[in-house]
Amino acid sequence: MNRLELGSKLGYGIGQAAEGLKTGAFEYILFFYYVQVLGLSGTLSGAALLIAMIADAVTDPLVASISDNHSSRLGRRHPFIYLSAIPMAFFFVVVFMPPDGLGQWGLFLWLTGFSILVRVAMTFFVIPHLALGAELTSDYDERTTIVAYRTFFSITSMSAVVPLSFWLFFGASEAFPNGQFDPAAYGPFALVLAVLIVLAIIGTGVGTHDRIRYLPRPVHAPETFSFGHVLSDVVESLENISFRWFFLGIFLYAVARGTQNALNVHMFTFFWRLAPDEIAAWGTAVLIGSVTGIFAWVYVARYLSKKYTYISGLMLWTSCMGLPPLAYLLGWFPEHESPFFLPLIVAFGGLALFFKGSQITSGSMLADVADEHEMTTGRRQEGMFFGAISLSSKASSGLGHLGAGLVLDLIQFPSDAVPGGVPEETLRSLAFIYGPVVLVVVFMGCYAISRYSLTRDQLVEIQERLRVRKVPHPSE
Repeated sequence: MNRLELGSKLGYGIGQAAEGLKTGAFEYILFFYYVQVLGLSGTLSGAALLIAMIADAVTDPLVASISDNHSSRLGRRHPFIYLSAIPMAFFFVVVFMPPDGLGQWGLFLWLTGFSILVRVAMTFFVIPHLALGAELTSDYDERTTIVAYRTFFSITSMSAVVPLSFWLFFGASEAFPNGQFDPAAYGPFALVLAVLIVLAIIGTGVGTHDRIRYLPRPVHAPETFSFGHVLSDVVESLENISFRWFFLGIFLYAVARGTQNALNVHMFTFFWRLAPDEIAAWGTAVLIGSVTGIFAWVYVARYLSKKYTYISGLMLWTSCMGLPPLAYLLGWFPEHESPFFLPLIVAFGGLALFFKGSQITSGSMLADVADEHEMTTGRRQEGMFFGAISLSSKASSGLGHLGAGLVLDLIQFPSDAVPGGVPEETLRSLAFIYGPVVLVVVFMGCYAISRYSLTRDQLVEIQERLRVRKVPHPSE
């Protein structure tokens, strides 16, 4: 089971659009909506999203363990994929439609509770779906191709949220020149995304359904579920040196990414003072950069190792996101009135997501670690590795959101701010966190990922030993 048909790759990849759309809405839109539109404090907004992400992160290894040990005629992964669609869509819509008059603590509880439900419902899809990708093939290069399809739909769908929202829902009107301040726009926005999420989840289940009979079954006997067993699995996964460094690198990267994503719309609206159609233009460039970047990095990955493909892309991505604010603070960036101002903002955005396409190798690196783990322990646990790395990513991204909220309150960013009405010193503090601070944290994460040690030759040897182990002995 090495090479897959195009239909199976597309069927698998399209599922990641569900998480991409949810993530785009939560990362780019939700924080701004609750802070600047509904008036919830930055600290409480960040704390609510952190709590939700921690709850989500805790359920990742739980769902991974349940899925790894599940047995049915639909295999280990597909039952969870099919059952997650409708609950996920319902909770997603509700989180964007709080009733009036809740007050600070009411909004905090609404955001916390329904964000948890959205994320847990999505976990029951995402973890089995990620594990499914590692099981579709054992070929070193084909794994990267499969992850490229998944990453393509993930990054493009996430990147599409900004242009989709600002072109269709947050456009300028007489009442709201900056449409992102219109409370009535968020309900239709959530409904449209919820429908697309359901279509993506059902589509990937149907698109990979014919592969169920080829998927590997657990090589160990199914185990009775327990929290202690889940904890021991997570600890066991961290005993793998390559995985341990990769885990740390993803943690640092996600802290930086969470902070930056939460502050994106604040930066566009208040620091760069972009109009809705200009933000949509930036989002369109990001979408184009995402699409072209995926294909370019698949080609690059043929010549660079997976590790260095991933690291080089992350370093270039964070440089494109962080250097424009730094240059502006130093007086090296064109002023707002310059004809070069908007083209440079748009170009750096497109380039940033072009370079982020290097993430195609991350899932493939984890699939290789799962092979090494099976050789060492005799246990096939793709779900646990993807669950553990998802735990790291989500918990740290939650810290990033909390950090963003604390920053807004510490610099006394006004909740009723209008573009052009925020003190210059406040805006400079915002840009310093968004640019140089994030840049340093991502570079620290890249150093950690550089310690990942599995190579192509090592994986070939590992897989050969696994094949020999699985061949029945003549006496049996």
